Amino acid sequence: MIEAVAELGRFVLEGKSKSVSQEDSPSDVLSNNLSSFLSRVESEKILFILLNQNQGKFEYCGLELQAPVESKAKFYLFSQGAKGGGTNFSPTCTVVKPKATKNMSEVEIKNNIKSQVEKTFQLKVENWFLNKAQPLAKKFLKLKILSQSDADFIEKITQAIKEHRKRIIDDISQKIFDTELKKGNSILLSLLIDKKYIGEYEIFKLFLLELIKEKNQRSSSQDKTCSLCKQKREKVSGMVNVFKFYTIDKPGFIKGGFSSENAWKNFPVCSSCQTHLSEGRKYLEENLRFEFYGFKYLLIPKLTLGTDSEYTEVLDILEKTQKDIRLGEKKLERITNDENEILEIVSEFNDFVSITFLFLTTQMGAERIVLLIEDVFPSHLKNIFDAKRHTEKKFRKLFDNPDIQFTFHQSELPST
Repeated sequence: MIEAVAELGRFVLEGKSKSVSQEDSPSDVLSNNLSSFLSRVESEKILFILLNQNQGKFEYCGLELQAPVESKAKFYLFSQGAKGGGTNFSPTCTVVKPKATKNMSEVEIKNNIKSQVEKTFQLKVENWFLNKAQPLAKKFLKLKILSQSDADFIEKITQAIKEHRKRIIDDISQKIFDTELKKGNSILLSLLIDKKYIGEYEIFKLFLLELIKEKNQRSSSQDKTCSLCKQKREKVSGMVNVFKFYTIDKPGFIKGGFSSENAWKNFPVCSSCQTHLSEGRKYLEENLRFEFYGFKYLLIPKLTLGTDSEYTEVLDILEKTQKDIRLGEKKLERITNDENEILEIVSEFNDFVSITFLFLTTQMGAERIVLLIEDVFPSHLKNIFDAKRHTEKKFRKLFDNPDIQFTFHQSELPST
């Protein structure tokens, strides 16, 4: 299954590289490299801390609430790092709005929100600038990768955050209290610096990639075989956890003496395959994520006998079908209650591809596999749809009702 996700990511990245112009700037190349490592934005709202430069220093200018826009995801630069107490790979983070009970007073609700905001702000924003950005700025300045003005830029932002800390936390707490969230209890928190997203600054993108690189080097080895591409690589890492069901947070999970330094022996992955795996996961989340009566699953296509061009055609069809369904331009037969389901299209493919259904649930920041169904061929799905149509035909004739629809949850009769 993991190999199929990495292979998917490779095809997606190769498709992007063909569309990239040779005249692209270094900024465009850097953006393409980091896109694979950006996390999916699932928060309903994004709250920006406004910092504007005035007379050689940054001043806090309030907050701005926006709705997330998919095309701007690269500008938010949201890339989750360690869960809980760790920082992310950028200062963009989620702030969870504590649930309020009926017997809680307004003061108690506000205090709970402020406590949560203060904790998150310190761990995810302040710590990122103090313990990640500033050391990296000094390191890159010494290596002449950054200029003195770049290092001063980070220093000025850090000082502004420290200076206006209390006011920022108070404003965020009040804004979260005033904001009604319908799709969940979290808001994405980021910064607008001189009216620009952090993803529009090269220095933030550079730091993100460097922090990911540093994480991978904590458990790595040289001249070893990658478990995905099966090739001997200059360096492999054991810290690649694109899927959160792979974890080495407890010594007992690590082979080779229970030492985190030997974690690479569990799951050695080279840098290229890590990029492919990250891009594959991102593509699945954006295009092939569905629900089966409350259970979320990823639909993973895998090439079995076909050619690369046939596989690319399959991905193009799946992606276009998803867009058409969401825009209301196409309607398919369904066997589940997910309006975006595309299994009918999959059932029309030849058996040069197979499908894996990966059902996942999230618990305490980690992912758990609920069910893994591998090697489902399109012909298997076609048999299911044929049986569905045969059943509907009989029931429609029996009850003299042309609108009867059959699913594997219940028979849905039209209301009268």
